[in-house]
Amino acid sequence: MANKDVKEVMTAYRKPVREKMRMWRICFANNFRGRKQLTDFGSKIIIYSFAILTILILLTLVGFIIYKSIYFFQHYPGGFWGFLSGQTWNANNNQFGIWRIVIATFFVLLIALLFAIPLTIFSSLYISEYLSPTIKRRVIGIIQLLAGIPSVVFGLFALAILGPLFMLMGAPSTSNLLVTSITLAFMGLPIMISLSINALENVPDSYRFGSLALGLSKTHTTYRIVLRSAWFKIITAIMMGVARIIGETMAVMMIAGNAPDGLKVGNGFLNFIFSSIATLASTIGLEMLENSGPMYESALYAIGLVLFIIVCIINIFIISSQAFNKRKRNYHTRKTTKSLRLSKSYNGNKINKLFYERIKKTRGIKKFKDGLGMFFLISSTVIVVFFTLIILITIIWKGLFGMVWHDLISTSTFDGGAGILSTFFVTLLLVICSMIFAVPLGLMVAIYLNEYARQSSIFAKAVRFAIDVLSSTPSIIYGTFGLAFFIGVCRLPLSVLASGLTLTIVILPIMIRSIEEALAGVENSMRNASLALGANKTSTTLKVVLPNAMPGIVTAIILAIGRVIGESAPVYLTLGTAVRLPIAGFMSPGASMTTQILMLSKEGATADAMRIMFELAFAIMVLIWLSNSFAHILGKKFAPNYVKIGFKQKWKMRINSLKFFFSKENYLHQKENVTNFWRKIGPKKKQTAKEDKDDNKGEQ
Repeated sequence: MANKDVKEVMTAYRKPVREKMRMWRICFANNFRGRKQLTDFGSKIIIYSFAILTILILLTLVGFIIYKSIYFFQHYPGGFWGFLSGQTWNANNNQFGIWRIVIATFFVLLIALLFAIPLTIFSSLYISEYLSPTIKRRVIGIIQLLAGIPSVVFGLFALAILGPLFMLMGAPSTSNLLVTSITLAFMGLPIMISLSINALENVPDSYRFGSLALGLSKTHTTYRIVLRSAWFKIITAIMMGVARIIGETMAVMMIAGNAPDGLKVGNGFLNFIFSSIATLASTIGLEMLENSGPMYESALYAIGLVLFIIVCIINIFIISSQAFNKRKRNYHTRKTTKSLRLSKSYNGNKINKLFYERIKKTRGIKKFKDGLGMFFLISSTVIVVFFTLIILITIIWKGLFGMVWHDLISTSTFDGGAGILSTFFVTLLLVICSMIFAVPLGLMVAIYLNEYARQSSIFAKAVRFAIDVLSSTPSIIYGTFGLAFFIGVCRLPLSVLASGLTLTIVILPIMIRSIEEALAGVENSMRNASLALGANKTSTTLKVVLPNAMPGIVTAIILAIGRVIGESAPVYLTLGTAVRLPIAGFMSPGASMTTQILMLSKEGATADAMRIMFELAFAIMVLIWLSNSFAHILGKKFAPNYVKIGFKQKWKMRINSLKFFFSKENYLHQKENVTNFWRKIGPKKKQTAKEDKDDNKGEQ
């Protein structure tokens, strides 16, 4: 057979095979495309469902508080305004007036802000504008340690150190208005300083350089240019601190005295600031588990409703101020000042003489103002750092060095031991239970907000508003909601499960925000490259965005674990207070490490009770420190540019660094640095005529 005939036969045979292969490819592509579309559609449904669930949580929270308050407003003679304007709170006589409690809360907030606002402004300015990057990072780390201290540890420090200090000044007891205000001021400082530093760092450097180029001093530039440019964002940071101060419960319960009618207004200033008081949040925490009758319980939920209204007003103010700041136009206003009126007969020399005389007169005033401004900047930063170190040193000294090791392994109550082991296992179960629910919910909502939502979408704005309101809602309101819904409606007992579900709502906002920031840090070019290669939105999110954002996600989860360990108000209302081992698992009641500190402070500040409270405080701080360190280490390891170094290589690097430290080169380098430093701060020597000539030649 000829070659031509063979080719024709083979071509005729291959045509049906090629046709079948083409049809198979088309079917496979259609099937794969259909599966991709189905997967993408299913993932969108799941993500949108979790976003809707966030809004439902907020609506359910508000709805239950309003529902539980309706009974009180229907049966109380004065209604809502009578409830607000009533002078006496006495549940035994059915007198539910919260006016005195509102006034006490207002004065606590006012005195706390008198301490917190100057410290926030001055310390954030000094940290942002004057410190070197290394020292700045260390000071911010110390302030973050202050943010990680639980509220009961603050209360314990105030009870053991601040209270006795003010008793030496004439206070009748360790629990009073002034101690409470100072403690709450330092509790609100971390969030206020952190947000203020972020606001100051966002001020463009051109503002600073322009001011310095005009001859203004560094202090004048800091106060008049940088501070004014970031003023709106600093006000927002202060309002976030206000929400924290108003909603604080457990520390106030420990150090305020808890007297609803105890504010002494007309008996002198000292009696006023040393009054025993109760705030709105502490009244709920103290009496929620001890109330008798539906009227009493509904009145406490009505106080929670008032607190929630205050928080919503604060959030609306923050959102409106941010919108106003965005729309604000930069009008350059000129101050009209009285100028020197010079006659035409004056010549240039006379004008220069008047000008320099005016400079000499104002030079001393400017130096005094700059020195006074620097004094406030440095002293405020020193106060914040010193207060943080004093708290940490006190906890370590009294908790570690005064520890009785029998207490660590004890599982019984206070009579036979501290029960620290029992409270540790209960706290561990709380962490596991809350993470099971919070991690998928927070991850899905963050993915929706960053990857799927449009900025102009009304639904996305509603989700963000719900998250903002939940993030600033006092934790005692979460506790009352968990008590009403999970225990009252869902019929769960006081247990780890009920408390874990409540804590899920508590940590959800901060987890969503942190994960969203981690997802936003992934470059858009990586998403575009994945989509250009044919991957759908779901595959891009799962295989490109999430792996690159993993360091931030892990950090957010571990920081939320630290929040669960230090939380006390929701746990106090939904878990119970009895110290026991969690034999029944998630359905076990018990006491966490923070709630045991609260219960011991209620029993009385005896020597044994104070010792055990400091032991528990030290254990809590160690756990929080370990979780933060673990988050830092995992964040580095999950980073895309992480390079794993072997054990031998690590020790070689350490040995080489020690050799360089003791080397002659390092000695000469450090000696040169010290010499240059003393030349700068030391008195300047008068130059000889020869040195002046050399300098002039160099300038020419």
